[in-house]
Amino acid sequence: MFALGSLQCIGFFGRLYLECQDEEMTTEKTFRPIAVADLKKAYLFDQAVDRPRNSTFEEDFYTWQYMESGGSRRENSAALAAWRDDSVICTLMLSDVDFAIEGRTVSGAFMHEWYAAPNEGFIGLELLGKALPYLPVMTGAGASLALTMSIRRVRPLMLFPLQRLVAVIDPTATAALSSLSGEHTAAYLNAATIRKARTGCQAGDSVACFEEEYDAAWQTMRPSLQLAVERTVEYMNWRYMRHPRLRYQALRCRSDKGVAYFVWRVEQIPGMGAVARLCEAIGTSDAIFESVPALVSALREIPGVAYADFFCSNDAVCSALHLAGFVHALPLPDLDLPRLFSPLADDVRKTLYFWVSFDSKLGFTPRLEPGRTYMTKGDANQDRPSP
Repeated sequence: MFALGSLQCIGFFGRLYLECQDEEMTTEKTFRPIAVADLKKAYLFDQAVDRPRNSTFEEDFYTWQYMESGGSRRENSAALAAWRDDSVICTLMLSDVDFAIEGRTVSGAFMHEWYAAPNEGFIGLELLGKALPYLPVMTGAGASLALTMSIRRVRPLMLFPLQRLVAVIDPTATAALSSLSGEHTAAYLNAATIRKARTGCQAGDSVACFEEEYDAAWQTMRPSLQLAVERTVEYMNWRYMRHPRLRYQALRCRSDKGVAYFVWRVEQIPGMGAVARLCEAIGTSDAIFESVPALVSALREIPGVAYADFFCSNDAVCSALHLAGFVHALPLPDLDLPRLFSPLADDVRKTLYFWVSFDSKLGFTPRLEPGRTYMTKGDANQDRPSP
């Protein structure tokens, strides 16, 4: 018998488990969380309905994303599956996470993936219906319009884009990587190349583990946010320092305006250079602005890096970076920088889109302004291993 153990939102998923247990006794179709022992069967289902060689059900990644979500080990995950005759017929990949919502800490979940066998009718909606009553907050990114509308039919949902900012480090390499050759492309990239300011924090410290000083920086930023993942020390160490596949770098910058932290990873494009994918900018907007010179110095030390990009919803953070030399990505024909690099590919979606859904059981109705949220490429599963 499965126990949800130390799951932070045990009240939600614990009741869901009991409901699924009752159904197992009365129908051939069953619903239960996906255990490590189920991964082979879940993997075979995923290969049939999703994309070949997806990493979701490989044990090291699954254990990290779903069994250790947020930094606390648990006996079973919040990811659910529907079964028939001992075969998976639907998966709903949820990972529990705490959110900061208007100053309150609320347990909820990210939805990462949701797939159903095509011959199983409305099994996908049925499985979603099992989970929704126990999730006062649920959010995700990169979803199709069909998925978001399915949720919106059940309860309110808000959909919004992230801003994409770019720091051009090497304009020639940026143009080559992007296959850009317009008459004015080189001139624009040269003009947009980020220059290191002579004021502010000039050098930062590499961070191998987030500690109390980071928590103080997060606590200074948190009150200004209407919605964000609770980026505690435990969460940040789990998310970035203990990732099983990807290697992140973190930089601590001290200035007269306070402490700021940046987190990024380098994505290599074989034979073409590299791009730095910035995932976090933590601190007050003034501290972030003053710390960009140190970030630029660190980025310039990365061999072969063409540019850095950052997807973020927060207006204050984006404004601070823009004032310090980042530019907004412009999807113009001669200036359309790719956002997919593994493999390098164009995509009709020029940025990331996040959705968030609240249940009436939350007890209050958040009135979100997207610019006062803090969602980034580091949230949900948007920065993840590719096949």
